[in-house]
Amino acid sequence: MKNALFLFIAFLFSMLAHSQQYVPFPTENAEWNVRLSTNPFEFPTQVETRLLKYSLHGDTTINEVVYHKLCLNVGTLENPVYVGVGGLREHNKQVYYIGGYGYLSDAYKVNPQGMSKVKNCAPAIKNQTELLLYDFNVKVGDVVQWIFEQRTISKIDSIKIGNSYRKCYSFTTGNDLIVEGIGSVVFGLLGTVTSMMPCGPHATWEHICFSQNGETVYKNPAYVDCNSTQQWSEKKYLAQGDQWTEYTISNSCFSSNKSIGIGA
Repeated sequence: MKNALFLFIAFLFSMLAHSQQYVPFPTENAEWNVRLSTNPFEFPTQVETRLLKYSLHGDTTINEVVYHKLCLNVGTLENPVYVGVGGLREHNKQVYYIGGYGYLSDAYKVNPQGMSKVKNCAPAIKNQTELLLYDFNVKVGDVVQWIFEQRTISKIDSIKIGNSYRKCYSFTTGNDLIVEGIGSVVFGLLGTVTSMMPCGPHATWEHICFSQNGETVYKNPAYVDCNSTQQWSEKKYLAQGDQWTEYTISNSCFSSNKSIGIGA
């Protein structure tokens, strides 16, 4: 009886350890899609949205350090045109990024005319200093310098994605949520290194979708699909088979996630 109990406990601990195994950041065949919304300060109601699609394509050497090359698709889904915007690397569960300061500089590559004012911020955009993007060694209460501000880790939890659990952490301020192997599922891949520049348009960004090896790993349930910026709340008419999801974000991971409707 004791031997059976011991084996059961050992098996249970083994399963728990396996389910919490660290999920490293991807090194290839990964894509992050982000919605960028911009509007001129003088015309706050003229909001323009763009889909920014980031993916990894081989390796590149920057400042004698090897990174996984981060590219932005400036073409279309059918005819992609990839432009290098920087690099990612992971060391000791810390993810580093090098390149311009995030989404606003990348939006200029997609739309030079519409984002012409961003060019005035070029000194900040061209910074080639390596930046700490994510740190999965953090503990509750840690104060970390996240590029432009100090942020305190408020809670560490886990979230089930697919068939495995991933560690996630959140902050005492804001609603950002960082997940192993993905990054921010609120503001997207480069949210922590995108500055709110004093020049150029007002901007907000939001995570839409993360996929790997051609399969969707995590999609923001507020969006209709991975390859557009359309939200369910913006859709005027529902088609047959349309399905949306209600979710809330607690101070750590998603506290609920359930289907609430199907178009007739």
